[in-house]
Amino acid sequence: MKEKQARVQYRYYETPPNTHILPLLGTGWIREYGNDINELHFHNCLEIGYCHDGAGTMTFGEKKIPYRGGMFSVVPPNYLHTTNSLVGRKCRWEYLFVDVEGFLTEMYPANQQMSRLLAKKIHSGAALVNHEENAVTADLSGSDVAFDQFAAGKLAYSMVDGKNYGVPFDNGAAITCLRTDVLEQAGHTVDEFTDISWEQFITLAKDVLHRFFR
Repeated sequence: MKEKQARVQYRYYETPPNTHILPLLGTGWIREYGNDINELHFHNCLEIGYCHDGAGTMTFGEKKIPYRGGMFSVVPPNYLHTTNSLVGRKCRWEYLFVDVEGFLTEMYPANQQMSRLLAKKIHSGAALVNHEENAVTADLSGSDVAFDQFAAGKLAYSMVDGKNYGVPFDNGAAITCLRTDVLEQAGHTVDEFTDISWEQFITLAKDVLHRFFR
């Protein structure tokens, strides 16, 4: 008997104004995702999914991969796929839909070539991974990496809840050069610019600009 051809559905997701990410979270995504669904779909955004609980199979084109709780899925735009639960079992998934091109264009407004290259790499294929088996998402805190040799500010970018999930690739010094004569004429000192927040820094800098060039 000839195998029944899968149907294909297109799903369009519109990200909210002033952002390039649409989150689909909450109890509404605790459901039985069906079994042996003969329908693939694709969408306009990059899909990042996380399975909190449950088990089943994800279909990427003609390839079927089993999933379970604790796994991440990454599906680029225009990529045929679908999700099936085990028979009679509910799964809890949550999703982020990302407008990658919009995000990169905003990040690199003067370098569209960089935006295109990064988007091409990000959209190069789908993946289904478990953080316990994939070193990219593993907790590296107990590894041989000498994290104490990096500045706290460098480590913060790859830490979650005090755990290290990445290694800084740049440990260069960050410095601020200040004209002490300008600060003195504006009624300020170098100490006022030490160990402060960016908001405080900007406020002081504006005051210096106003007083020095008035």
